[in-house]
Amino acid sequence: VINGTLALLDNSVARFDPATNSIQLDLYWRALAPSTEDISFNLQVTDAVGETVFSLDREHPDGVYPTSQLPVGMTVRDRHTLALPPGTPPGVYTVRVAGYRHGDPNTRLPVDGQNDAFIVAQTVQVGVPERSARGSPPPSEVMIDQSMTDGVVLNGATLPVKRIRVGEYFPLTLAWRAEVAPRSDHSVCFGAAPVRNGSVATTTLELGCQPLIAAWPTSRWQVGDAWRVPYRVKLPPELGTGEYQWLIRVGQNSVTPGQIMIDAPPRIFADPGPTVRQTAVFSDAGELIGFTTAATADRGAPFEVKLVWLATRATSEKYTVFAQLVDANGERVAGHDGGPDGERQPTSAWLPGTYVIDSHWIDLPAGLTPGDYRIVIGMYETYTLRRLPLQSGPDSIELSARVRVK
Repeated sequence: VINGTLALLDNSVARFDPATNSIQLDLYWRALAPSTEDISFNLQVTDAVGETVFSLDREHPDGVYPTSQLPVGMTVRDRHTLALPPGTPPGVYTVRVAGYRHGDPNTRLPVDGQNDAFIVAQTVQVGVPERSARGSPPPSEVMIDQSMTDGVVLNGATLPVKRIRVGEYFPLTLAWRAEVAPRSDHSVCFGAAPVRNGSVATTTLELGCQPLIAAWPTSRWQVGDAWRVPYRVKLPPELGTGEYQWLIRVGQNSVTPGQIMIDAPPRIFADPGPTVRQTAVFSDAGELIGFTTAATADRGAPFEVKLVWLATRATSEKYTVFAQLVDANGERVAGHDGGPDGERQPTSAWLPGTYVIDSHWIDLPAGLTPGDYRIVIGMYETYTLRRLPLQSGPDSIELSARVRVK
């Protein structure tokens, strides 16, 4: 439900049309309550890695039904043709829609009470378009035109990000074509080699391999097929700060399409010695080894809780840490949520065997009742808000020291 007034019904339908290389989409909207404003829509088609491959704005449902004029209970069909860019590879795609006030596309309206949200309207299996509907894929940022193996040619590469942190996923798009029909299925492998004083090191750190197209193996490609395929490559925490040369390999042949700057956070290899020792192992992130905090705090002022973590394993997740002040009844009276070390040390960048100092400043309300309070900390998945359990079972831990609020 958008803005509490307009509901997207379950009988919406999406299908791929190979004759036009498009997604034919029928949405059905029902007015739930009177609306004094017109709602416009942004529709997006996203791929398996979350990249937007197509976006469309429409003023009114089906172009002719201003939502302010829809009677309560009326259902309208909203038909769309979502033309996919040439070279869009086969696979499962998601169609999502957001509403915004007419004339203000930068501010999305709430969906089911959540601000700035999209509705996932449909998922659709995109296939191979007919030859007459394929068109020519747009040029890449870096033109390569290198025969790789078994008739597979790498036309070019687009590397939109020039600087990135370890633990992030590097996005890139590769343009492929079949010079002849490949006989086998092939993967593309990625690597990075340090660049020092303008010279590329001979040692390359391997960053993993992926199918050229997960849903359309190369053994099914035909002569002349051309695809633009997005990839996301995880940059492991072992990488240090510096410039790196990208390497792309298929079979025994490789190319180097460009360089990027990778940033790694400062590493602490020696135990920093927290004031209070207290251990708690979080299942997919690391181990709390202790904390430092003052024994007293003033109402209306910030209060610091300094946690010390030991990274025990690599994780691809970015967890948010929460530190809460709770009263004698277990009620939260104040707190702070944030990425470790003010987002400078995301858990996805933690290097096993290193320590992370993580300060959280809790703003105490001026009207807080004086007395003794407990501190509870934990982690949760940043995007789903699901709490991360401790190895011992609970999803939070109470610190062993209390704070007296004056």
